[in-house]
Amino acid sequence: MQVVQNSIMKRLFTKRTKILLWLVLLVAIVKFLLDDDNQTISSGTPTSRSSLLSRVSVNTKEKEVDVTQLLKNGSMCGKWKDNCGEVCRNEEGYTPRIVHFTKLDSNFTFLNWVSVLSVYKFIRPDIIYLYSLTELDGCWWQQIAPLVRHIVVSKEFWSETLNGEHVTQLAHLSDFIRPFLLYYIGGIYLDLDIIVVKSFENLFDRHQVVLTRRDNGMVFSGGRISPRYSCFECFFALTQCRNFDGSWHKHSSTTLKKIVEEESSLFEGLKVLDHANSFCPFNGTSVGLKVLFSKDMKSISGFKLSDVYGIHLFNSVSSKRNYLKLLDNYEWISKSESIVANAVRLSLPSTFNEEQFNGKYCYSDFSVK
Repeated sequence: MQVVQNSIMKRLFTKRTKILLWLVLLVAIVKFLLDDDNQTISSGTPTSRSSLLSRVSVNTKEKEVDVTQLLKNGSMCGKWKDNCGEVCRNEEGYTPRIVHFTKLDSNFTFLNWVSVLSVYKFIRPDIIYLYSLTELDGCWWQQIAPLVRHIVVSKEFWSETLNGEHVTQLAHLSDFIRPFLLYYIGGIYLDLDIIVVKSFENLFDRHQVVLTRRDNGMVFSGGRISPRYSCFECFFALTQCRNFDGSWHKHSSTTLKKIVEEESSLFEGLKVLDHANSFCPFNGTSVGLKVLFSKDMKSISGFKLSDVYGIHLFNSVSSKRNYLKLLDNYEWISKSESIVANAVRLSLPSTFNEEQFNGKYCYSDFSVK
C-alpha cells in the first residue's frame, strides 16, 4: 500500500513540476515581449483635437529624443555645423517604426487624409508625425488628428542655410527638413500626396537606407527609409545646407542622384528601388498623369497595383492640370477603374459613404478602422 501511495505521489509531483515549469516559461516570454515593446517607443496617447503637443519624446533604443525641443532652438542647418552631429554610424543605427509627413499650408485635403490613412492601414507605424508651419483645421484634418502627432515648426528654423542663402520656396523647406528628421529620429519619410497600397515589411531593415528612383533616372526625394544617425542622411543634409542656390532640383533630386551614382560605396547597405516597384510607376507629365487618373488599370500592360508600394500623385502638377478635381467627385472615386481611384479605395474605411465624403459628419466621432 505504501509503495502504491509513493508511486502516485511521484507521478503527481512530476506533473505539477512540468506545469510549473511551463507557467514560468510563459511568464518569462510575456515579460520579454512587453519589455521589448516598451523600449521601442515612449510617448503619450494620441491627441484628438489639440494639434500642437507640449512635449513629444521618442525612445529609439539609444537615448531619448525630445522632438519638440529638437525642432525649437537654433536653425536646422546650423545644427549640423561642420560634422554630422554626435554620431554617424554608417547605416548601423536603429530604424524606429515612425512615419514623418510635412504640410506647408493649412489646407488639409481629402488626398492628404487618404495618404495618412494608407500609412496607418498598411505600415501600422508606432507614431505618425506631421510637421507644419501653422495650425491645421478643416473637416479632413479633424478626422485624422487622432492618428498623428502634429508639431508646428517656425519658418526661421527651416530657412537658414550654411552658405548665406535663405530658403523661401515652401517646397524647398520640406526638402531640407527630411534628412534632418531621418538623421536625428529615423524612420520613414513620405510626401502627403503618396497613397500607400501595401506593407513595407520586406523593406524595413533596421540597418538600411532605402531610396526610390523615378522613371527618368532621378532619385525620388519624397519617399525613403533611414535608420537613426545614418551617415547617408548626414552627408545629404550637409550637401544641401552648403550648396543650396535657390534652384528647384539641384539640392534635392539632383544631389540624391549624384550621391547614389558617385558616393554609394561610402554607405553600406544602400538600397535603391526601381521606379516600377516603388512610388513612381508613371511620371508627372501629361501622359503619365493621364495613365494614373484616366486609364482603366486593367488595360495597362505589365502593371499591377500589387507590384508597387504606393502611388505618387504629383500634387502640384496634377492640381494645375485639374486632375485632382476628380477627387472631389465621390462617384468617380467609387466607380472609376483608374490607378488612383483603386489606390484610394484600398485605404477607405469599410463604412465610408457619400454623406461622410460630403462632410455631413465632419466633426463627429469617425472610425478609420
